[in-house]
Amino acid sequence: MSVLIEVLNVIVRRATLDVKYPGGVIGYERDRPNRTYCTDDHLTKVGFMAQEDVKKFVTHLEGFGLVHLTDNLCVDIVVVDQLRGPTAPCPWLEGGIIADGYGAVWLRGEEPGAIAVPRGWTPPRPGEMVCIPEAEIEGRLFPLTREGAVDVVLDLKNTRELYRGRPFPREHLGEA
Repeated sequence: MSVLIEVLNVIVRRATLDVKYPGGVIGYERDRPNRTYCTDDHLTKVGFMAQEDVKKFVTHLEGFGLVHLTDNLCVDIVVVDQLRGPTAPCPWLEGGIIADGYGAVWLRGEEPGAIAVPRGWTPPRPGEMVCIPEAEIEGRLFPLTREGAVDVVLDLKNTRELYRGRPFPREHLGEA
């Protein structure tokens, strides 16, 4: 099997969680910061819409002894960008576009098979989900407001409002 890749994704092997995370995979799923969690037989995925949230979550995992990078090589955690793939080399991960054009990753040496998706996930309608490269965000998105756990921003390129789910309160991200 494989896990769905959308926007920004934190991927951790189930075996790693069973050894390093309190409560193993079950504890990890219980503690997940949002509803994007999914898992196959080997990997887990939690998705995000903002790089700051990815950093916060990776730091949280490192607090339990998981290692993100050693010598620019992914050890226990790999961040996968929908547009660029893994953000650093990862010897235990493979990925690609499969099943109706969706991006997925799977454990190296395994068959991709069916894609695991979050509970309740439905494929986005055309144009419903916009993935903007990280390098363009600062000059392209103008913050308007936050409604609960969602940032409302103006896409200056296409002059339309966009919405970014944010799992952590602003005070946890050093924001006012």
